[in-house]
Amino acid sequence: MQIIISDTAEQLAQSAAKWIAEQIQAAVAERGICYMVLSGGKTPENIYRLLAMKPYKDVVPWQQVHFFWGDERMVPFNDEQNNAKMAFDALLDHLDIPPGNIHRMSSMEVPESAEIQYDELLHHYFRESDEFSFDIVLLGMGDDGHTLSLFPQTAVLTDLQHWVSAYFVEKVKQYRITLLPAIVNKARSLAFIVSGNSKSVAFEKVVKGKPDPVNFPAQLICPVNGELYWLIDSGVSGAAE
Repeated sequence: MQIIISDTAEQLAQSAAKWIAEQIQAAVAERGICYMVLSGGKTPENIYRLLAMKPYKDVVPWQQVHFFWGDERMVPFNDEQNNAKMAFDALLDHLDIPPGNIHRMSSMEVPESAEIQYDELLHHYFRESDEFSFDIVLLGMGDDGHTLSLFPQTAVLTDLQHWVSAYFVEKVKQYRITLLPAIVNKARSLAFIVSGNSKSVAFEKVVKGKPDPVNFPAQLICPVNGELYWLIDSGVSGAAE
């Protein structure tokens, strides 16, 4: 695990954009392609806007990147809560990316159908026997210790076999579709990108506390053969210092 601390949220966004660009460049240089999982939230939005600008817009080999999502709210695409809409508005609409490289989670299907569709999509690109899945997975974390749409004390946390789940999250009164640890933990590089004082207690519990994934699901993110990064600002790190 590598923890990289920036002084401010703005510096965190700059640091994360640079890290993402370097990871993409390295993946394409080595394998000719990059499989990247996007995250929702305000912090990633600021990073995506930086990536859509010079110099990253011009120096990153965007046409060789395939985009996936870590989770999605089951709301229409034009809803402000939709993670894919945010990514399009902040990043994808500003880059020259082949449409076939963008793999949205369906947010208007029956949840069970959306789950099956995305599972079939992932199995088109990855096999159960593969050592690695994605090249880059971007993750957020809530102040309750959840990541993706893996919320505390939910039954989905015990599913260590399947790759995708769509279920009703009682805490937020909403259906969500989410990747699961079985596929996420096979990534080459995973990065939690977290900002703000409200996340400091959860950060300490997840990173330094005893194993308790039922209450702090972010602890389920533990790469098998890849690398785990925490890109945080000083507000997050305050409780751990």
